[in-house]
Amino acid sequence: MVGYMDPTLSLAEAYHAAQTWLIHAGAVPERVDEPVDGVIEMEGGGLFSRIRYDRLKVGQAAILALLKYVADTDLSPVLFSVSGYSDSAAAFAENHAVALYLSLIHISEPTRPTRA
Repeated sequence: MVGYMDPTLSLAEAYHAAQTWLIHAGAVPERVDEPVDGVIEMEGGGLFSRIRYDRLKVGQAAILALLKYVADTDLSPVLFSVSGYSDSAAAFAENHAVALYLSLIHISEPTRPTRA
């Protein structure tokens, strides 16, 4: 099935990888929340990060929802996914300065995203 992928990490492992990346990038999470099943949100260091745990590739609607959440803040949006992103979501994110990351393995040397 196109757009379908079995995650290689559990939600807890994806959270740990994203948290480690954020700490390494100097954005220590000050707030962690799980608003719905399969989504973890972290805020800190000027970044708002959302982890999406799903078998379907993340679509453009998820990017738009993230942008709406940070619209009236000074936070830079970051999205982690275990299943990848649709082409339209990746293009939309690039046009709107949303950093996208694929949480398939532990990332050891991240760089801090900048907001345009």
